[in-house]
Amino acid sequence: MIFDLSDGRFLYRLFHKVDADRIKVEGPWNFNLHLLILRRLHDGDDPNTIPLNTVDLWVLV
Repeated sequence: MIFDLSDGRFLYRLFHKVDADRIKVEGPWNFNLHLLILRRLHDGDDPNTIPLNTVDLWVLV
């Protein structure tokens, strides 16, 4: 499921761990030569307040 959070932010809800693992292994991801910054949310996280201006090292390896 995909939710538009506005301001160029989208929330993707995955229902299976296998899908999340595939995204992590097959990354980094981009669109029109722009790096897509992905974060896993945890219980209680507000997707509108998660900073998306840094990239974890595993993405760059």
